[in-house]
Amino acid sequence: MAQQGVAAVPSKQYLNPDYAGREEWFHAGEEKAAQKKGPVVPVVVYEPGEVTKMILLCLGTLVMFNLLFIPTWNCVGLLRDPVLMYMIGSATATWFLLCCILLLLICYVTLQSFLNGTKKEQRTEQSLIMISCIFLSTLGVMLILFGGPLQKDALIASREFVYNCKLGHRTSELFIAQEKLQSLRAVPSCAKLASVTECEHFDTFSQMPEAQVLNAMESQYQCAGICQGVNAKDEQVYPPTLFSLADNKVSCDYMAARRLRNFDAEVSWQTVTQGIGLLVAAIFISFAQLIGFCAGGGKSELEKRGPDYGSVPEYYSQPVVYGSVPEYYSQPVVL
Repeated sequence: MAQQGVAAVPSKQYLNPDYAGREEWFHAGEEKAAQKKGPVVPVVVYEPGEVTKMILLCLGTLVMFNLLFIPTWNCVGLLRDPVLMYMIGSATATWFLLCCILLLLICYVTLQSFLNGTKKEQRTEQSLIMISCIFLSTLGVMLILFGGPLQKDALIASREFVYNCKLGHRTSELFIAQEKLQSLRAVPSCAKLASVTECEHFDTFSQMPEAQVLNAMESQYQCAGICQGVNAKDEQVYPPTLFSLADNKVSCDYMAARRLRNFDAEVSWQTVTQGIGLLVAAIFISFAQLIGFCAGGGKSELEKRGPDYGSVPEYYSQPVVYGSVPEYYSQPVVL
């Protein structure tokens, strides 16, 4: 009881009408701390399943890129060979390059659709293996279909330079262009110049594609003359160079034939060999998957592991109430 003559002091909640309780100071501290930290920046958090999808998508695309890198590099090398492109044309090699790029894009779109557009129970190991076998087989067939014709055409062009240079379907045009340029080079005003391209009437030359091929052959092979043959003494004839003042003593037709046989044909055969290897790998993986499926009795992975695979035991699924008092503590104690 309060002493007589002393007024009772009212409690805090009656003196401060804004008093919100004993925890008011705690919430006020949180607000001040939030104001000091500044605005809240949203953070993107990926779920575990999304991270796994991204990893599988990147790995699958990387594997296909590695498989396509060597054929694409070889195809670019063939396209940069002016002699080969003149002899066989650029259509086959261009389509080969486009198909390599298109197959990589199709692989990326397929994996993206499979990982994001299918049900969870359909995204199994068997499905991934099936997709990989499909792309391995497709790539193998594509390499064989393009590599075979390229090798055949390169060998035919090489034989044409060696055995039928003056009368061949494509080499005859090169021989005629060279004879015309040699006549232009023999003019006194042109003979002293560094290249026949500096001569007066070269800009109006009618066979400019053949002239560009001859120029590439002289500069790359360090040779002179094409389809010249031998003289009466059975010696190889080397005419003056057309696009330089170098006195090269190597025949351009034999250099071109060796290049077509040793590089272009070998690169094409390498492409065919890689295609055969990919087909064999795809067949081996398919049979291994079939044997594993038959050995398992035709059951899926979930059926092998049982219906309770991935479930939580019953005693773990009971709700737990934190802060509750056991029943024997809540009984009254009689002293």
